[in-house]
Amino acid sequence: MATLRTLAGPQVSLRLFYTGMLFVSVEEFGMPKTSIEKPRLPTLWVDTAIGMKLAKVSRGKSISDVEMRRMTRLKELVVGLARSCRLLCPEGDQELEYWDTRLDEGISKEFAALSRGIWMLPHQAAHNSQIFVAMSAHVRGDKEFRLPSEIYFRGDPVSELRKISQQSTLFRFMAFRT
Repeated sequence: MATLRTLAGPQVSLRLFYTGMLFVSVEEFGMPKTSIEKPRLPTLWVDTAIGMKLAKVSRGKSISDVEMRRMTRLKELVVGLARSCRLLCPEGDQELEYWDTRLDEGISKEFAALSRGIWMLPHQAAHNSQIFVAMSAHVRGDKEFRLPSEIYFRGDPVSELRKISQQSTLFRFMAFRT
């Protein structure tokens, strides 16, 4: 497995890959420059642990007063900003992390409220898209390539959020992926 390290000094800034046998400079290795496009809206990823705490708050479970206030305020802020189309808070393929727990339905509801129905593609699909873009650039001999934000979503998440925000009710169908 190759690892990356940086050597830097007053006159030197050289990034090297350790391939297990020898060091190869990035320039020699032919690594193109990668730029990652951000979504058009600020985007917040909510960790599963936060979803669990939000579910505990909504069910009245015992957590500290400080955490209860923080979770309540976080939910108010995120839902308000998402409803006004000023923040993306997409849901990922996190259900395997909390599936079959006592709070799984509550956690799912909390993520649905925060995300407003916006979903990211599963991790493997996004990973495959990144590899495809990078390999295409390599085959073309490009010195740089761009990873567009669309490769993480099925469609345009901003347009989808605007459409959802114009509806009076948010419906969600939860299907387990196999």
